[in-house]
Amino acid sequence: MALAEKGSVELRTINTNNNIFGSSVNSEIAKEPSIMTTEVSARAGIAAATPKDSGTAGNNGKPAKMRPSKTAIIILYVVGALLLIGGIAVGLSWMRIFNHILLKELILTPTSTSYDMWKETPIPMYLKLHLYNWTNTEEFSNNATTKPNFVEMGPYVFREEHIKVNQTWNDNGTITFQQRRIWHFDESMSNGSLDDEITNLNVIGVTVGHFVRNENIAVRLTVNLMLERYGESLFVTKTARELLFEGYSNAFLDFVHTLDIPGVNIPFEKFGWFYGRNLSDTYDGVFNMHTGVEDVLNLGVLENWNYRNRTDFWSGECSMIRGTTGELWPPVDRDESIEIFAPDICTSLVLSRANDTEILNVEGHRYITDRATFDNGSTVPSRACYCVKEPCQPSGMLDVSECRFGAPAYVSLPHFYQADDYYANAITGMEPREGKYNFEMVLEPTTGIPLNVKAQMQINILVEPVNGIALLTGIPAETYIPMLWFSQEAQLSEELASQMKMLLELPMLGHVGFTIIGAIGLVLLSIGICLCICRRCRSEENQSLIDAEDSNNPSKSDPVQT
Repeated sequence: MALAEKGSVELRTINTNNNIFGSSVNSEIAKEPSIMTTEVSARAGIAAATPKDSGTAGNNGKPAKMRPSKTAIIILYVVGALLLIGGIAVGLSWMRIFNHILLKELILTPTSTSYDMWKETPIPMYLKLHLYNWTNTEEFSNNATTKPNFVEMGPYVFREEHIKVNQTWNDNGTITFQQRRIWHFDESMSNGSLDDEITNLNVIGVTVGHFVRNENIAVRLTVNLMLERYGESLFVTKTARELLFEGYSNAFLDFVHTLDIPGVNIPFEKFGWFYGRNLSDTYDGVFNMHTGVEDVLNLGVLENWNYRNRTDFWSGECSMIRGTTGELWPPVDRDESIEIFAPDICTSLVLSRANDTEILNVEGHRYITDRATFDNGSTVPSRACYCVKEPCQPSGMLDVSECRFGAPAYVSLPHFYQADDYYANAITGMEPREGKYNFEMVLEPTTGIPLNVKAQMQINILVEPVNGIALLTGIPAETYIPMLWFSQEAQLSEELASQMKMLLELPMLGHVGFTIIGAIGLVLLSIGICLCICRRCRSEENQSLIDAEDSNNPSKSDPVQT
């Protein structure tokens, strides 16, 4: 450039001298031929510098970096903005979207996921039956003050299935249905054989004595003659299969059926604790249940049983149909107690929330029975309406005689757990261990889906002296004899637990996913902004170089005159 500047100065001097002095310049040029050579070289230098400054070559001969096109920057802006706005919008509304999807699958409709799980039992369910064997019947017969002793037999385990039949979808957001239960004996899981012989109370004879206990002496003596004629005694020995599902014939029962006595309704020709129930569509009754369409908090809650919202077996609040059947529940995230309706006892049980627990890595609320569950009103005044007779039986026992065709049947927890000491002290062989004999359920709080079920209850028969009935003469007053206890158990399968865990993780996964998408959009926008700034700076730099070249190269505006 120094050389070029020198040539330019000399050139201007030459032009000036040429104008003023004329021939003197020609003479000077002839004397100094090197001046023209230098000027040409300067022009060549300027020409060579122009391609470098315009960006076709860099220093040291390296290619210059390509400038990003305007179209590419616009695409970055658009994609980044869409990702950022979409990520923020969906992320903020994700819980609403998730709850909508969850609600759609929870409520009971012919196409919902919950319907598929409800209409047929989706997980293995087992009924474990324990029968009590009365071991000192002879001593008791000879001396009624001898405490009855019982040894627990079993469990006899049956696989259980539930199928909802005769379904009718109603316009008021309820469904009416019946329930078919199916049981199959599982010998591999059982402790004993169905051919085991069990000795206990003769329920038929005791029930007949209970029916006539308040009749006049003439009626009682007549009934006693018939009992003796048909060979009825206080005890009976039968196999486990006869006592449970197969049932056994009884001559006196056949005779009672022929009499058609008013108020005596025994709908079975055999006696067995579960006789007539296997494969029956009608035994459990007709249920009318909310589907959750109108309010998900009513999902699974019964509206009616046998076409009524109350029973005739108790009075007041105790007669109301409340709770669910135990298979379908609304969300229970805030519930401190739940109610389950049991058709076997014609009323509901209240379970209280205990500790939270984890089943197959899925967290759930654990609900269990407590001393208030079978209270007689002494602790929970509202339960006083369950006292059918006066005085009421001690706390811990529920009178279900009216529900069980008039038989003196009472239910409690196994081994009289959480019941008044009166019951266990009257007999021997009971071991009411804390925590072992609870009725409990574990529910996932968000969906209400049962994770674990252990429904346990004991059936007892009240035996008391009845004057004029020989087989009940000399019996100690009001002895509650345990007949059997059962445990209905089910637990969520590993496959369903895995699906449940994935479902519960969706809110977190959605928030994280859409946060990442929004972050990617923000990064793309930032890159676009940076590229735009760089492009503008490079453009301004190039323009400055061009302007500098123009100012340093007057030949473009002032060409050399020859």
